[in-house]
Amino acid sequence: MKKKLSYRDKLLELANIYDVREIKEYVKSKKNLTVGQIELILRKNKIIIPKDYKSNFIKDNFIKPYSKVKSDLAEFKEETIKDKNRLVRKAGNFREDTVRRFNYAAKTFWRTLGSAGINFLNILPKLGKTIYLFLGDSFTNVFNGIYNQQLDPKKAKNVIIGIVAVVIIATISFSGKNYIDSRETDKIVELKKSEIKKEAKKPEIKKEVKKPELKKEIKPKIEAKKKKDVSEAILPNLNLKTETVLNLFKDVEYDLGKVRSQKLVKPIYFTQFPRDLDALQNTKLKKETFIKIVLPLIVAENEKILDDRKKLTILSKKKYTTDLEKLWIRQKLLEYKVKKGDLNELLIRMDVIPTSIALAQAAKESGWGTSRFALEGNAIFGQWTWSGQGIAPLERDSDKKLQRVGQLERDVDRLVRNDRIAWGSSMIACKDADAMVTGNIRHYAASIEKLKYVVEARPGEEIFGMTMIVSKGKTILVADTNVQDFPSSERLVNVSKSCVRVARLFGFDPKVAFLSHSTFGKPISKNTKHVRDAIQMLKKEKVDFDFDGEMQPDVALNPIYQEIYPFSKIVGNANILIMPALHSAAISTKLMKVFGGGKLIGPLLIGLGLPIEVAPLRASTSEILNLASIASYSSGVIDYSN
Repeated sequence: MKKKLSYRDKLLELANIYDVREIKEYVKSKKNLTVGQIELILRKNKIIIPKDYKSNFIKDNFIKPYSKVKSDLAEFKEETIKDKNRLVRKAGNFREDTVRRFNYAAKTFWRTLGSAGINFLNILPKLGKTIYLFLGDSFTNVFNGIYNQQLDPKKAKNVIIGIVAVVIIATISFSGKNYIDSRETDKIVELKKSEIKKEAKKPEIKKEVKKPELKKEIKPKIEAKKKKDVSEAILPNLNLKTETVLNLFKDVEYDLGKVRSQKLVKPIYFTQFPRDLDALQNTKLKKETFIKIVLPLIVAENEKILDDRKKLTILSKKKYTTDLEKLWIRQKLLEYKVKKGDLNELLIRMDVIPTSIALAQAAKESGWGTSRFALEGNAIFGQWTWSGQGIAPLERDSDKKLQRVGQLERDVDRLVRNDRIAWGSSMIACKDADAMVTGNIRHYAASIEKLKYVVEARPGEEIFGMTMIVSKGKTILVADTNVQDFPSSERLVNVSKSCVRVARLFGFDPKVAFLSHSTFGKPISKNTKHVRDAIQMLKKEKVDFDFDGEMQPDVALNPIYQEIYPFSKIVGNANILIMPALHSAAISTKLMKVFGGGKLIGPLLIGLGLPIEVAPLRASTSEILNLASIASYSSGVIDYSN
């Protein structure tokens, strides 16, 4: 490893390169020049000192020593805390040992005292009886001898004293022997008890069985495998055969029946499916093989999710987090597409996937591991890519957009199965359902585009959005609020006719007002020309409903303007408002929704060939219920077959 030079060494090396004699002489004479002196001599010789030299000098002489002192202080603090804890622990252990020894000594003394007392008390009756009989007989004989004058009184006194001494000595020796015997018996009993305890502890069945360690062993293996799989590259040329896989499962006793009963999955991971899996004639065996390959991957991923969820729960409760923890949280927020750093929302989304659902999705999308996308790209769950780097269908025409005419059956099947809007629309078209409400979590325009893949507009009508406004006992229909940005005159005419039809279905007498920023041509503007043209087209057609325009919204709705414009039947009486553009319609309805006191229903999707309604983003429960009611009502009163 290359040694890092200090700032002084770099200056000396610079002086050596430029052959500065003064510095060389000082070095030969072994004089220690300071950094400032070396810099002065170099500047004197017109030698430029690089800027990065000094930065390293500051780093080496100030920053590094400071950081080293800081780290030393931190280590000293840690060591001090450890020593303190060690002393506290030793003091606690000493206290516990002292108390334990004292209790044992007191217990032993009390036991010994009790045994001696009990033994002494046990010999008292026998001793008393013996002494009583002996003394009775002895004294009787002595007194009889004295009375009969057979013994000398002095000799009789000595005999009595000797007898008492013998009795006392015998009593003491007998009690001591009993005490010693009892002590030895207690010791034998204690030794036997300790031997029994030791023998009982010897057979450790739990350690031999090691049932709890199965999960602990499996989990590290899973994690190790996962890390290995992540780091490994997919080898497309690896010709893995189904026979090899089946033999492996047989060798390790990997059976789905045991998995169901024991709830344990073998940690076996494959980087790709066998190429000849479709060659198996036994359908049941093929499906079981597929499940055995995919199941460990799903379990391992769920365990990873659970670990992340546990870590997130711990971090959410911490007051302070490190930089690495913050980085981890930020990555998870991006991964789960959670905005505004909402950890509660992240915790909700960070959840395991049911194994059964994951297996069903994998089997459906990969054709039980036999599709080209699964074999070549490991697209087990039907992953899509919009970057152009994925696997394209073999027969797809890249020059054309997605359309039903000329679309491959396989692509249509994938669209219907993977997109809920296409699926629901197909159910209504096939009369498996009566009506549908979609949207809510995707943009309105995106939902409309998906609907156009399956459903066409009704003949002679335009597809547009209409909003019902209920305020102050009056109902007003507003169009177009969601579909066409800048409608033409012809489109405005068609929208007005469709609104009249819908109004009559709801029992209203239609009175149509074409809105603009001007009223009857004042002020004149080119932006209102398409509105005036639409009115002229309706006059030529001689329609069966009242209409007029262009006019401002207050003129169309407020009756006080009838005195100013008495020639118009629509002024102050309009119940259908035709907006000049999408932006004006959307802005006005949204403002009324937020600040107005009225009730908004919709937007209703008019002109579509099926009873389908699209809910706006973040629609409330009542709004979705209203749309569902209108869709079901439309399916009953409108003939969509025409």
